[in-house]
Amino acid sequence: MSLLIVVLCMLFFATVLFLVTLNGTPVDVELFFHTYRQVSLSVVMTVCLMAGIAFTALLSFLDGIRIRLQNQRLRRQVGRLEMEIQQSRRTTASAGTGEIPPPVPPVDYPRI
Repeated sequence: MSLLIVVLCMLFFATVLFLVTLNGTPVDVELFFHTYRQVSLSVVMTVCLMAGIAFTALLSFLDGIRIRLQNQRLRRQVGRLEMEIQQSRRTTASAGTGEIPPPVPPVDYPRI
């Protein structure tokens, strides 16, 4: 799957590079309250592409931080729940036989 993503990214950048080389005519660019005169269209396209890449990278970075924080919160919750399970096993075992069994993690719990 990652090979497919790499190939698609390379195809996209090759297409953009091809379009940039074809469009070299000078244009006027109005940006907020300032006008830039006779700027090459290839430069404008390249700047727009870089701005889009930077914006996407920023969004991905912020989403990664959100996922890490959520993962940390869920790990703490799993730890608390495991402690509750161990405590309930100890109280049931001590009430029945008087022995405390060793804590056993669930079968489907991933080992880190």
